[in-house]
Amino acid sequence: MKPLRRTALRCDGMRFRKTATRLFLGLGMTLLISGSARPVPAQDDAPTTRTDGLSEDERILHVLSRFTLGATPELVAEVRRKGINRWLKQQFSGRVPESETYENYSGQFKSLGMTLPEIAAGYYVRPEGTGLRKNKLTKEQKNVFKKRAATPTQEMMAWIFLRAVYGNNHVRNVSSDFFRNHFSVSLCK
Repeated sequence: MKPLRRTALRCDGMRFRKTATRLFLGLGMTLLISGSARPVPAQDDAPTTRTDGLSEDERILHVLSRFTLGATPELVAEVRRKGINRWLKQQFSGRVPESETYENYSGQFKSLGMTLPEIAAGYYVRPEGTGLRKNKLTKEQKNVFKKRAATPTQEMMAWIFLRAVYGNNHVRNVSSDFFRNHFSVSLCK
């Protein structure tokens, strides 16, 4: 069987790109000339809320289901007090102060404020005189080393959980969770 020629594939790809570009430019020009293309209204000109037959509480619960990790009675009351648009603007700014409970808990994790070299020096140090060879470690020394080496990872996972439960920057937490679920590599791999 003959291998495919790369130049033919590249040429077909170029032809497709040129055709697609011409198609989109032609469509855009047609819309512009016919007057069908209208500017999108600015955010301030857009309606503030949609009235799809939902009550105010149903709209609040809908927004909270989309932009938080779960609605609580306190969060529903906060959004009702501020209004959906104002609450969303604060959340998208990312400058919502964290709760005192979150600050107290997160202060317990020493490794979160460390640089990678500091973590390596503090948590990945073998006992004195054992060198790099694993067979020189006793079973107890191995367990102590593994436990100490796992501390930064355990602290990070606990911090993520605490931030989800006690944090006030809900949109940032949902975005971070989405990023971890879709773009991060598992710690187990």
